[in-house]
Amino acid sequence: MAIRYKVVHVVGEDRFSALAEGRFCIRYSNGRVVKAVENTIGIMCFKTRNDAEDWMDWVYDFTGTWGHYEIIRVKPKGRGFVPKYFSGRYGEDNLMYLQECIEKYGIAKGCRRYILEYGMSHSPPDGSICYQEIEVLD
Repeated sequence: MAIRYKVVHVVGEDRFSALAEGRFCIRYSNGRVVKAVENTIGIMCFKTRNDAEDWMDWVYDFTGTWGHYEIIRVKPKGRGFVPKYFSGRYGEDNLMYLQECIEKYGIAKGCRRYILEYGMSHSPPDGSICYQEIEVLD
């Protein structure tokens, strides 16, 4: 299976999900197999390093903290899912509401309902793809 790329937030020696909070913030350690949080669309990765770098530029513009992010290589375990929508809102409350919509209506209907009620959705970053499970290579 092809190598994919993941943008992570670096805290000391540890690496975590970028722009995620609470139970949605996953730790990424070298050699570890990581599973997505249950009932989510998966772990967002990128098809190419250039796609990840472009999104990392956006993260810098959004947060103003360039030095705290890096790109790691990952190996997908299973088939990927390309999302049609991407939320412009972050935080535990927003993700909990999205999860509630997915649990109640299923992934497709739940995402649409969240977008209609919560707004701020847009196309996903170029080259993004989500997986339920990945192996961290870096």
